[in-house]
Amino acid sequence: MLYSVLLSIIIVSLIFFVLPSFTNGRKRKKQLQQLRKDWGTSIEAYRDFNWIRKFSQLRKETGFHTLSQQTLDDLDFDELFCCLDRTTSKPGQQYLYHQLLHPTNDLQQLQEFNELVLYFQQHAAERELIQMQLLHLADPVAHYITNLLSDGFYVKPRWAFLLKLDTVLVILMILLGFQFHVLFVWLLLPFGVNVILHLWNKQQAYQFVLSLPQLNRLINTAKCINQKLTPRTSVSQSVKALKKFQNRFQLLDFNSRSIQGDISQLMGLFIMETLKGLFLIEVHSFMGCMDLLTSKREDIIALFEYVGSIDAAISTASLRTAYPAHCKPEFIPTAMSFSCRDIYHPLIEDCVTNSLVIDGKSILITGSNMSGKTTFIRTIAINSILAQTLFTCFASEFTTPFLKQFSSIRINDHLTEGNSYFFEEVKAIDVFIKATATPFQHLFILDELFKGTNTLERVAAAKALLEYINQGMHIVLVSTHDLELAELLNSSYDLYHFEEQIIDDQLSFDHQLKKGKLTTTNAIKLLEISGYPKSIIEEANKLINASVTGAY
Repeated sequence: MLYSVLLSIIIVSLIFFVLPSFTNGRKRKKQLQQLRKDWGTSIEAYRDFNWIRKFSQLRKETGFHTLSQQTLDDLDFDELFCCLDRTTSKPGQQYLYHQLLHPTNDLQQLQEFNELVLYFQQHAAERELIQMQLLHLADPVAHYITNLLSDGFYVKPRWAFLLKLDTVLVILMILLGFQFHVLFVWLLLPFGVNVILHLWNKQQAYQFVLSLPQLNRLINTAKCINQKLTPRTSVSQSVKALKKFQNRFQLLDFNSRSIQGDISQLMGLFIMETLKGLFLIEVHSFMGCMDLLTSKREDIIALFEYVGSIDAAISTASLRTAYPAHCKPEFIPTAMSFSCRDIYHPLIEDCVTNSLVIDGKSILITGSNMSGKTTFIRTIAINSILAQTLFTCFASEFTTPFLKQFSSIRINDHLTEGNSYFFEEVKAIDVFIKATATPFQHLFILDELFKGTNTLERVAAAKALLEYINQGMHIVLVSTHDLELAELLNSSYDLYHFEEQIIDDQLSFDHQLKKGKLTTTNAIKLLEISGYPKSIIEEANKLINASVTGAY
């Protein structure tokens, strides 16, 4: 008999203690193996940008610079983010997106971030321990923490102060009911009211059913990371400030319960819900939690940014591993100076590298379609942003002053709003004009200015605008098909070009940036090898020759 009892105890212990521990151990081992497999590789996963952008949308940013929506569209920012994002947690993903949106001119901040990146590159074991903690926030529902970061995310009812009186009244009626039994009958009235309030509170709490449990995880994750890593800024005070929330959170039931079970389970659930309803336990706990979170919003943000910045640094360490051909930028004082060597676009496989030196003059680049000029100016803009956000550039050298980046490359007309392509371009360029009046140095990236209007006015307006925004220390990179523009700006802009060749009736590009203006054109030749009628080719050449001799 004793043997059977001992055997039963051993079996129960194995089921409830050893087996879960073994299962969790296997799970952690698989997670660690996956982390090692993903290191230094691009993570192919669905990204919900509506949620990824949420933190940046809620954060009131007053820093050095915020990229405009036009620039984000021009640089295919979401696609670029998918390439750069190697984060483990959803708060880290949201923070990284926010970081990339806001290039800084704070060199110390960038250097501290770089030191953290280097630490994770050099200490794999410590990094993996932290990544294992970050996995607690890897579920997409962790995005919902940002619901607690907006101003006024919870408004307490004006009559909430009456709830304490309600609970005190219920307790008094129960205590006095043993002497005055009639009070148990009258207790039905507040009981009915409280059950309604209990159910109403569940409905109010439903919008936070995902946010609060994830906030609890965020606090625990920040606490664990803080113990494993010497942080740049201690978050112990913020963890301590939210300890009361964690205590009250334990009283809230955010788990969906099944109605299945035996009679005793259902009876226990009924009794528990009845007591919670009668004494408004969940109502008081929920309102207490929300009051606390409203007053501790800055502590939530501090923990969110702490965990996010750690994850963003680990992501950047993985990115650098994936792209050995990278460098750290060198920042110089404000000057009409910029240089890069072997620069390339991270989204283009086997991308041809180029080099550029700017010294005293801005740059105008000519070339045909597909020659590489638009990709090149995008490459400069992307690396300028990454220099001032991730302290990482896709080049062998990158020297730059701190810049505010603006671009006008891809303009969309809004026919539903009655706006033409040209009008949208005019509005986009107006941002550049206003920016020149601010006391900062800018990088202006433009492609095919005013192509929504006729040639004569396009060249005239583009020349005037490019002269205007080229004042002071602003650096302008503009690409164009208009060779006339290169002639007009020859004295104020350094000229570069990309060229193509037609070899054996095939169009060939080397995508190499070359000094000087473009001297050859192949557009009509391309029409010819594409099989256009001979009469079209002859007429086009005739008109070209006439314009050269002045007869047209």
